[in-house]
Amino acid sequence: MNGARVQGRRDKERGTRDIIEIEIEIEIEIVSESESESESVVELEMRGAYAGEVTPVVAELLEAEATLRSAQLAADTALLDALLEDDLLFTGPDGQLATKAQDIEAHRSGVVRFREHHPEELRMRMVGDAAAITALRTRIVVDVAGQTRRETVRYTRMWRKSRSGEWRVAGGHVSIVASDDNPPA
Repeated sequence: MNGARVQGRRDKERGTRDIIEIEIEIEIEIVSESESESESVVELEMRGAYAGEVTPVVAELLEAEATLRSAQLAADTALLDALLEDDLLFTGPDGQLATKAQDIEAHRSGVVRFREHHPEELRMRMVGDAAAITALRTRIVVDVAGQTRRETVRYTRMWRKSRSGEWRVAGGHVSIVASDDNPPA
């Protein structure tokens, strides 16, 4: 049961409290390490990376970004298929353009396998009522064609709201963030 109780003793002459005791009771759900991350934990991590006001539309986009992250980590090609527009254009860190079919095949075949994905910063800009641009800085560990890469990257995504009300990625780009851990080549 979540709740708080405050107790105090009043000074009869001054009418103030001398001693304040605070007792807080919080319930925490523990997720088994053997299970994949629950969507609530993933969404909380994504919310932690976002510093702006959480409006209803922003909450929807936070959920969409968290769901995409989960799909990448699980190599869930069915979920990726649902999240990516059929006419997706995505530019990788090498400057090569990829389509939805190519992205899904890379996950399906194991050519790309996300091991870790830790969001650090997320920014959003609305473009009208049915489109948004997100910029996500995240630390990743990813296997690409048999080589493990540990990098900080920034994803820029164009999200479009479908007629059914679902947010889907229409376009995007990922760049390696130059830092002490990722010096420029």
